[in-house]
Amino acid sequence: MNDYDMFKNLLVMAAADQSFSEEEIVYLTQRANRLGISEEQFQKALDQVLGRGMVELTIPQDDAERRRLLKELLQIIGADGHLVEIERQLFANVAAHMMIEESELNLIIDSLK
Repeated sequence: MNDYDMFKNLLVMAAADQSFSEEEIVYLTQRANRLGISEEQFQKALDQVLGRGMVELTIPQDDAERRRLLKELLQIIGADGHLVEIERQLFANVAAHMMIEESELNLIIDSLK
């Protein structure tokens, strides 16, 4: 998965509750800088995510990239300290689609503590 798709996935998760908290915006800005996302790419991704009626995440094919995505999604979910139901459902659907077992998912969550 390229860095742009990863960043767009973070935007999708942050926008799942149809709002961006200040903490999410700060996190996304910092993450964009670390990923080398330009202002134009940031705006393009934001336009794509907010312009769609249906929210979609890009799921990587590679197992290591899948785990990286789950870690990144957990970090954006926790950025504002609030877990809303739609974020929980979206994360659960992504993990289920990836066929990640609960024990492995718990290891991923624990690695972020």
